Amino acid sequence: MAMRSVDLTASGEVWSYRPAAHKTEHHGRSRTIYFGGRAQRGSQAVPEPAGGCVHVLPREAEAERLEQRHKLRRTPLSCGNKPGSRSSVNRKRPPGVRYDSTTYRRAVQRGCEKADVPRWHPHQLRHNCASELRSRFTLDTAQAVLGHAKASITQVYASVDERKAIAAIREVG
Repeated sequence: MAMRSVDLTASGEVWSYRPAAHKTEHHGRSRTIYFGGRAQRGSQAVPEPAGGCVHVLPREAEAERLEQRHKLRRTPLSCGNKPGSRSSVNRKRPPGVRYDSTTYRRAVQRGCEKADVPRWHPHQLRHNCASELRSRFTLDTAQAVLGHAKASITQVYASVDERKAIAAIREVG
């Protein structure tokens, strides 16, 4: 949500991203996020914004959403609020300069509703990735990729692969 190209090392087979700030830096920990081929191909399709800014600004997205609502309005302007005449101007919490985890989740949920697909939350992507890494590699690999200090935290994210348990019992009898 706050990724900037200046924090990205885009060379070699695997790219690395070191955020300028992260939630465990006060513990003296560093954070590195790696991008493989699929993520690299996806990021190349997105044009670089001017000045190293974030790609999508909540202010612009909210203005577009409100404009769409206005276009779909059935009540005549003489019988209700005119655009910009009431709450949209004097909001208690106007849209920010970038998305945070809450606004990002809300935008995804609105998109799910609009597309008429089951609701999900972006954090499910992290859980899915952790489970796949644990299944294909090891718990230690999932822990390293997720950036957890302890494997017990990774176990919360990565579900146990029952197929491995069945294969092991089949082998040992």
